[in-house]
Amino acid sequence: MLRYIELSPKSNYGYYSRGWWKHLAGQCEAAIEDCNLSIAIDSEYPYAYSVLARCYQYLGDSAKARFYCETLLAFDTIPTNGSQAYYAFLYLRQDDKAIKWIEQILERDSTETYDAACVYSLLGDTTKAPYYLERTLQNGWARFHHLEMDEDLNNIRNIVSYKRLVNEYYQKMLQNIGPTEQDTTAAQRIVEVPFTASNGVTKVDCTINGLSLNFVFDTGASDVTISQTEANFMFKNGYLKDNDVIGLQLYQTADGNISIGTTINLRQINFGGLELNNVRASVVRNQNAPLLLGRSVLQRLGKIEIDNQKRVLKITTR
Repeated sequence: MLRYIELSPKSNYGYYSRGWWKHLAGQCEAAIEDCNLSIAIDSEYPYAYSVLARCYQYLGDSAKARFYCETLLAFDTIPTNGSQAYYAFLYLRQDDKAIKWIEQILERDSTETYDAACVYSLLGDTTKAPYYLERTLQNGWARFHHLEMDEDLNNIRNIVSYKRLVNEYYQKMLQNIGPTEQDTTAAQRIVEVPFTASNGVTKVDCTINGLSLNFVFDTGASDVTISQTEANFMFKNGYLKDNDVIGLQLYQTADGNISIGTTINLRQINFGGLELNNVRASVVRNQNAPLLLGRSVLQRLGKIEIDNQKRVLKITTR
């Protein structure tokens, strides 16, 4: 999102989005600053007001939280996609108005079910919230990282139906991007990828969008991870493009701290002659962070065995 703001400094969405992520990370003062920048560009951007109200509620300043909710309701007067009035009604304890509002949005567009799931979750309705969430997932909505971070769903996150839905549709998504029926009937082959070991880590050579890099083979990492140094070099030299930036995400470092990183799409990874397209990666703010080859690549390669004697990774793939 930092890159997005650099490229579009007059976009209110960029500042709001960064503010939302900062709010989730507990950095409310910084989130307030970003949302005020968003409002300076567009004084009637409902999402920024919603985050401001949440931040001040989190900080215990109920007067300012109420102010931003009431200001939001003064201009957010039509129940359509993009409206945040329902949150203001809920904060002001006007639950009936919030329900009526979201139902009016659904009457206009029956696919706007994600906000309905959020409303009923905030109301503690463990029947309707999963119902609308399931309809959302049935419509092809697949932003699972957003789903896991959205605080509006905290009231249903630990119930059985929520966990079942998320797991079921996440697995369906993996199946859709996994091998095709034709692939599963193809002959298997074993590819041997040389590695080096030093200081307790295993390193392998990869080519990312045509750039040769040395990665740590890490089965404990969820994504491919690169440092800000490599990312800056790749942007400067054309290995990464503007539309490769997906957004922001929260990640936990080894010391337990929560930090914000940028999510990017790696269009092509070549690993020991195996080529993968469109792999998600995380750019961490640490300039000296190691390059990690995580599960988002490993789970798509096939069976992996480490032959320490020959110093190779044996990958059984199709």
